Amino acid sequence: MRIRCDDLGVSYTSGGRNIDALAGVTLEIGEGEFVSLVGPSGCGKTSLLRALGGFVQPRSGTVTRSGDTGDGSIALVMQEDSLFPWMTVLENATFALEMDGVPRAAREDAAQPMLRRFGLAGRERAYPQDLSAGMKQRAAVARAFLSRAGLLLMDEPFGALDAMTRQMLQRELLDEWTSSRRTVLFVTHDVEEAVLLGSRILVMTPQPGAISAVFGVPFAYPRSYELTLTSGFVRLKREIHALLGVGPMEARTRG
Repeated sequence: MRIRCDDLGVSYTSGGRNIDALAGVTLEIGEGEFVSLVGPSGCGKTSLLRALGGFVQPRSGTVTRSGDTGDGSIALVMQEDSLFPWMTVLENATFALEMDGVPRAAREDAAQPMLRRFGLAGRERAYPQDLSAGMKQRAAVARAFLSRAGLLLMDEPFGALDAMTRQMLQRELLDEWTSSRRTVLFVTHDVEEAVLLGSRILVMTPQPGAISAVFGVPFAYPRSYELTLTSGFVRLKREIHALLGVGPMEARTRG
């Protein structure tokens, strides 16, 4: 799926005051692209994600979606636990397929390889309350890819995880995206994560948010974590940190 917005504005009301979350945002994401979105806290990253997905109504501007990838639907993966607590891992992962009318045997056959890829083999019958935070996020990402959605909107899905689990899920996400080439917009506070995953990086200004810069990421896929140690990777990270006004030590503190 391709997605474009022109002169997008989003506002909300807080404490009786009108707050402009986004102003004049124009961007385009090509079909099959993996685009990372970074910016300072409170700049409107989540508001932009939700406006592009049609989950909030823009105050101004337009959002256009087109293309043939997937079934035309949109999947949203959030940082907080988004699994249905009354469903097992397998039932959560296949929920969208069930809503599409896919027979039970077919959707379970489709889910098994995906659950193995995300390290959930043997936990298919477990309920979310019995899973670690990392396993819950694995199940949420697996559900998004199984949904056949043409656009995946990912709102800091790994932000609350420990470093080892985060690296593992980054690797699995990259492997799955490389094989499926879904269109992905990935919001993160972590510039290293943005560079490791994305083919382009959009940088936002403080609120009201707008796109201040676009960086092309020159590293070929597939990628591994060893890429983060190369001079070219570190140089690009520093450029983005400088634009955000964040020094190396502060960046590590913020994560």
